[in-house]
Amino acid sequence: MSQPVKKEVFELTFKDYQNPYEELEIARKEHPVLWSTIPLQANTSGKPSNFWLVTDYNLTQAGLREPKLIKDPRSIIPKEKWPKVPDALKPLANMQRLFMLFRDPPDHTRLRRLVSKPFTPRLVAKLDPRIEGIAKDLIDDMCKKETADLFGEYAFTLPVIVIAELLGIPDKDREKFKVWSKHIQKTLDPSRTQTDLEKGVDSVEEISEYLSGQIEEKRVQPQDDLLSAMIKVEDEGEKLSREELIATCTLLLLAGHDTTANLIGNCVYALLEHPEQMNELRENPQLVPNTIEEVLRYDSPSQLTIRFASEDMEFGGQQIQKGEKLMFYLAAANRDAKKFEDPHQFNIHRSNAEDHLSFGGGPHFCLGAPLARTEGQIALNMLFKHTSSITYAKEPEWREGAKGIKALWVNIEK
Repeated sequence: MSQPVKKEVFELTFKDYQNPYEELEIARKEHPVLWSTIPLQANTSGKPSNFWLVTDYNLTQAGLREPKLIKDPRSIIPKEKWPKVPDALKPLANMQRLFMLFRDPPDHTRLRRLVSKPFTPRLVAKLDPRIEGIAKDLIDDMCKKETADLFGEYAFTLPVIVIAELLGIPDKDREKFKVWSKHIQKTLDPSRTQTDLEKGVDSVEEISEYLSGQIEEKRVQPQDDLLSAMIKVEDEGEKLSREELIATCTLLLLAGHDTTANLIGNCVYALLEHPEQMNELRENPQLVPNTIEEVLRYDSPSQLTIRFASEDMEFGGQQIQKGEKLMFYLAAANRDAKKFEDPHQFNIHRSNAEDHLSFGGGPHFCLGAPLARTEGQIALNMLFKHTSSITYAKEPEWREGAKGIKALWVNIEK
C-alpha cells in the first residue's frame, strides 16, 4: 500500500456528474483512502471542504461498521464551536438533525427499533399486488402516447405513490409529496445552491404542517397504514415524539422515493444501453432479481455516505484525526476490481452482484432495502409483461450538477 498522502490534496472535480467512475478510479490508484477536497463552485459553504475519500470495497465495508466513525460530529465538539446555521435555514437543519440517517446510538438505536416494529417484511409483501396495479396503470398511460418520459411518468411516479399509500396519504395529495420530496432531496445534494436550500425550507415547513394534521386525524381514527402504526408503536415505554414522527415520515418519503426512482431509471437506462441483455431478460424473467442487484452495483442510486472520526485513529493506512470527515463513495466501492471482476461492465449474470454496498452497512443499513428491491423487481417485470418493445425516442436528459436521469424519452409498444 502506498504511503499516506494527506499533504497532497486530491481535488474531486465533479466535471462529469453522470460518469464519476473514471475520476474515482484515478483516486483509488493514488490511495484507497485519499485526502481530498471539493472545488468551491460545488460547495455551498464558500469554504474548502476537505475529507478523506474512501474508494476501496473492503475498507468501505469495514468503515460502515466501525463504531468510532459516527454520523453526527456535534457530539464530539463543544457546542460553542458548532457550525452557525442562518435563522432562515433553521427549520430545514432542525428537521434533518432528527433524521435517523444522521443520528448515532443510542438515539439511532431507539428510533430504528421503534420504526422497525411496524415497517416489517410482511407489510412490504402485502404491497405486492398494489404495486403491480399502480405499475400497470402507469404503463398503460405511457403506451397511449407517441413518446413517453419513462423516468418522470414511471420511475419517478411509481415510488411516490407507493410510499404515500404506505404512509396513508390521500390520493389527492400525491402531487404535493412529489414537489416536497424533490425540493428536500436537493438540499442533501453536494451541488445544492442557496435557492435549493430556500425551497427546501419552504417544503419542510409545508410538509411539517401537513403531517401534523395527518397525525392528529390518525390519533383519533387510526387506519391500516404505516403512519398510524408508528403513532401507536411503543417499546419499553418509549414512543416517537411528534417531531420525530414528522422527520421520520419525511425521511421515509425521501429514501423510499428518490433513491427507488433512481434505481428504476438507472435500470431501464442500462438495459437500453445493452439491448442484448434487455432481450435476454424478456425471454427469461427469472433474471430480474439479479438484474436489480447488478444495477444497484453498477450505478448506485445512493452514491456516497459520510462519517466522522470520533477520535484519532488509523484507517486504511492513514492517520485520521478526531472530527475529520470520511466520504465513503459507495459507487466507487461497487466498482472495485479486487471485489468485482470487470467492474465497469454491466452484466445481469454477475454471480456476486448482491455483494454491493448500495444500501450501506452496519447499524445504518437501509431500513427500506426490501421495499426498494420489491419495487424495482415489480417495475421491471411489469414493463416486460405489458410491453413488447422499449426503445429510445431521443437522447436522455440529465440532472444538472448531480448524478441522475432527469428524463428518459422512449417509444413503447404494447
